[in-house]
This record gives sequence, C-alpha cells and structure tokens, in this order.
Amino acid sequence: MFPTPEESPFPVQTSFYAASKLAGEGLITAYCEGFGFQSWIFRFVSILGERYTHGHVFDFYKKLKADPSRLKVLGNGKQRKSYLYIQDSLDALLLAIEKSREKVNIFNLGVDDYCEVNDSIGWICEELRVKPLLEYTGGDRGWIGDNPFFFSRY
Repeated sequence: MFPTPEESPFPVQTSFYAASKLAGEGLITAYCEGFGFQSWIFRFVSILGERYTHGHVFDFYKKLKADPSRLKVLGNGKQRKSYLYIQDSLDALLLAIEKSREKVNIFNLGVDDYCEVNDSIGWICEELRVKPLLEYTGGDRGWIGDNPFFFSRY
C-alpha cells in the first residue's frame, strides 16, 4: 500500500535483517514509554547518492566494469525498487525532527515512484556503453529477504 500508513501492521519477517529492524523499533518505543524519551523512527526506501557502496545499482556497475560481456541478475529482473536521493533524505530527517512533537514519531521516507531492476540495468548499460548477456536466476525475489514490492493507493 502506498503511501504506507505508519500504523500498518508488518508482515511475517523473511530475514534476520528485517526482523532486527522491527525489534529495534520495539526497543525504541519501549524506552520512550518507560523512560520518557522522545524518538524519531525512520523507515527508508533505498538511498542513492554520493558514497553509495552497496545494493544492486552499485553491484551491477562494479560487475559490468569488471566484465562488460555478461551480468548475473538475482531474480527475474522485474523486482520493483524505490529510491530516494541522499540529500532529500537528510532534508526529510531534519524537517521531521523539527516539526514532530509526539513521544514516538514514525516516518516512512520514500517517493511514489519506482523502477524495475531491468530499468536499472538498462540505465547502467547505457551509461557504460555495454550490451552484456543477462543471466537471470529466476523468481520474483532477488535474495532471501527481498519482498515483492506492493504498490497501491489507499
């Protein structure tokens, strides 16, 4: 559901990474209730910008620089991804902290736009001027903790 309401229930967690994020939010809210702290919890889409060092965009670029003839793609390439530029993320953080007054403030930071992994591949290949053979591993998930992107308006 997009935009995802902050009070939306979470689905079953499919990775330790996702479960640890959820557990962290639980600890933060418990400390706020127990000790009177104020907190800001931010849930980000993927962030792009200077000093970007991981994720499929970085990985594809690095792999294609090393071997422009082929690219192994986890999943079917149709996974949807949403991105936010780093400066926009920082601006949102500062604005949220300045304007919010609740004991626990939760924000989903993202945009109402997405692209497919195949789009990213196309843009990277165009920039590098390469035409690799694409080798897909198959399936709608790129990795064990990857969840198919659901996009709808409420």
